[in-house]
This record gives sequence, C-alpha cells and structure tokens, in this order.
Amino acid sequence: MTSKELLLWFNMMFPLVFSIGPGNVMFASFGARFGVKKSLPFLFGFDSVTVLLALLIGYGGTQLMSEYATTFTYLKYAGAIYLIYLATLFFNASPYEEEDTASSTTSPTFINGAIVQALNVKSLIVISLIFTTFLGTQPDTIDSNKILILSGLLLVLALSCHLIWLYSGAWLAQQFASEKFNQIQNRVFSIMLVIVAIWILI
Repeated sequence: MTSKELLLWFNMMFPLVFSIGPGNVMFASFGARFGVKKSLPFLFGFDSVTVLLALLIGYGGTQLMSEYATTFTYLKYAGAIYLIYLATLFFNASPYEEEDTASSTTSPTFINGAIVQALNVKSLIVISLIFTTFLGTQPDTIDSNKILILSGLLLVLALSCHLIWLYSGAWLAQQFASEKFNQIQNRVFSIMLVIVAIWILI
C-alpha cells in the first residue's frame, strides 16, 4: 500500500473505530465492572473474530454476504438476543466482584467476545466497506498482500481502541468506587448492552 492509501485508510477508520459508540461503550462497561485484566479474554475473542472476518471478507466474503443476505439478517437478530442475555447477567450481578470469590462464569470470556463479534452484522458492513474501498469489487483486483496488510492494520487499531476504552472504564470505576455506585453501575451497563442490541437491529 502507498503512503497515500495508508493515510486515507487511517482517516476513514480512526473515527469509525475510536468514536463513542455502542461497541466502545460495551468495552468501557466491562472495564468498569470487571477491570481490565478480567476483560482481556473478551477483548481477545472479539478482536480475533474481527481479523478472521476481515480475512474472509477480503478473500471474497462480500459476494457471499450479497448472496445470503437473509442469513445475515437472522444473525443480526441472534446477536441482539445474545447481548440482551449478557445484559441480564449484568443486571443480576452482585455489586462487587471480589478477587478471591469471583466466579469465572460472571466475567466476560473469550467465547463471549467471539460470539458477540461473529453476530455483529454492522461490523461486517464496516469491514466490507474497507475492502470495497481499497480493493474494488472485481475479483481480479484482489491483492493478497493488501488484504493481509489491511487486516493487520484493522487488528492493531481495534486492539488499541478497545484497550483504551477498557482502561477508561476501569479508571472511572475506581474514582467512584462504592457499593451503591457499583450497584447503579450494573444497572446502567445492562441498559447500555440493551441499547447496543437495539443499535444492531436498526
């Protein structure tokens, strides 16, 4: 990729990835509720699927999405339902997640992150935008090196963004640490996840 293409990619992707949106709010909520360390498995699951989807779409997945549009509509609904399920876990969680007594089932897992991103149809649309912009839509324009570069850049940007949002959420939680605040926090974050589910459906 040329320096001009890299600059264009960064100018397009930075606001899309780093801006305040439902996905980043979700990472901030996990950082605040569970801390950065316990949220890392979710992050790795989420972004592992991100780069996997980028590779699949780069090597022809955009055409597949067009041919099976109905299937992706069902995935959208499944993703929303799964997020509502996670929201119920937040809503019913205890105010504190003590280090010695925390159940591993209550912390977001690698599988949770992978499922959320795999069912995130809007993310597929954004990734498709990247490749249609920089590779074109014709099969003979596909460049394997460029696909790998674009997928790697997306992974680095996504990991950086999500780590920042995790740390931001954890920092805010430390500033207002109290049992009442944590209880309110659980309720607010469960509502946020429901908002993310609605955002996926729109």
